[in-house]
Amino acid sequence: MFHLTSDRLVDALAERRRAGVSVRLLLDARQTDAAGADALRDRGLSVRRVTPRGDERASFHHKSAVLDGRIVLTGSYNWTVMGDVANHENLVILRDESAARAFRDAFETVWEDQELSSP
Repeated sequence: MFHLTSDRLVDALAERRRAGVSVRLLLDARQTDAAGADALRDRGLSVRRVTPRGDERASFHHKSAVLDGRIVLTGSYNWTVMGDVANHENLVILRDESAARAFRDAFETVWEDQELSSP
């Protein structure tokens, strides 16, 4: 996730976690500092901060989620307060297990790469 500032969405993710659902977040390290990541962890969420290799100006610009291994949310939509209330954003919902598998595999690759992502 490039940027996550929507309390409404964080509350929903934390609620799913309390219900026993695994919730893991990859967040751009320049957009989410260590304290911000810790605040999400305090809500029960698993978080890793991503620093892309190469150009120091590069961003982890993903804006997607995989739900239940079957549904993908993706698009320009930023999970931010402005994304919720003001920006012109789009969100595509893919109900396709092969697409979900591809997004999940890409997520796992970054999650497991300790040079790319860190707590």
